[in-house]
Amino acid sequence: MKTFTRPKTESLLKHLQEKTYLKVKGIIAYVHEQYGIKYSRSGMTDWLIQHGFAYKRPKKIPGKLDPEKQRIFIEQYYETSVTFFQAIRGFFLEEIPKITDILKCRINDKFQVVDLNPIKLAV
Repeated sequence: MKTFTRPKTESLLKHLQEKTYLKVKGIIAYVHEQYGIKYSRSGMTDWLIQHGFAYKRPKKIPGKLDPEKQRIFIEQYYETSVTFFQAIRGFFLEEIPKITDILKCRINDKFQVVDLNPIKLAV
């Protein structure tokens, strides 16, 4: 079984500091291609840990940010959300009281009319 010599180890460490791999498979392929040494996934993971590497999940960040478009979106969103909540509040405070007589019954999941009259429910 082939193993790393000191110069190969230093070369690989330098390469890994310059290039970020998202998966161990990529490192295994690079090592096999460059040095002719085959590693298992667990073997390469152990080697990386022994040499001070740790896996950190990359954070997702949006690309190509346009501050002006962001500002416009935020202004539109908050304008529409405020308008939406005002309309909902108005509906429940003004419109529902107007139609309470109509809302004395409802249709259940089986499309049957259920009478919500409290007097009939209490009997």
